[in-house]
Amino acid sequence: MADIFKISRDEWRSPEEMRQEEAKALKQFKKELTTVKEFKNIESWKFKKLLDLDFTKKNITIQITKNKDLTTLQKTTINKARISNWGKSAKKDFKKDYEPNTLWFFVKDKKKIVSFGGLRPIKIKYLNKTYNIGGICSTISLEKKKGYGKIMVLALVDYSKRTKNTLLGFTEQTSFFKKTDLETKKDFVKRFVWIKPNGEKIYDDDGDGIYFEGKDKFISRVLKTKSMVPINVEYW
Repeated sequence: MADIFKISRDEWRSPEEMRQEEAKALKQFKKELTTVKEFKNIESWKFKKLLDLDFTKKNITIQITKNKDLTTLQKTTINKARISNWGKSAKKDFKKDYEPNTLWFFVKDKKKIVSFGGLRPIKIKYLNKTYNIGGICSTISLEKKKGYGKIMVLALVDYSKRTKNTLLGFTEQTSFFKKTDLETKKDFVKRFVWIKPNGEKIYDDDGDGIYFEGKDKFISRVLKTKSMVPINVEYW
């Protein structure tokens, strides 16, 4: 899929000039995004959010790729980062561990990947209702404290806003996600139980929830009830 955000140094000026040129820049920004089918319904909030991030240093692009279409370089980049952050056991087999339609969001500084995150298609049946949500996974910045992680999360949230799908992930890095547009819930992983194909139940008691609620109101329903939520994939 083509890159969807393209903002160059030459397009940006001082804060005063940026305010004066906002209407013009927003029009151009929308025009560029309409080349990607999924981003035709761009909202003005996105532009204002982007102004809060540092796009002034270099060209920043975001690329969305389905798991089945990942290049060898992209797979290697993801696994090297996972191993660096979580150890050798974190290495993944992309055919076995991710669904073909898992979406990967790559933030690039020029042509270099500097941050990425995934959204897995997760189906959950809870209290006699089926929910199809996006499972936030493998959110990693290769270069820290430069705003790249926030850009990546912004892309995930925008996806939720456009599709109306709920996003949910589990993390121990809650302090970072509290600074983004995602909501957090302490120890939320304790509400979920992974049921393996043989019926064995696996519980996890170490992880906060990060989420952005969609039209289905799945998170609200879980928070208002006390039943355990069964999942058919390992805690993503």
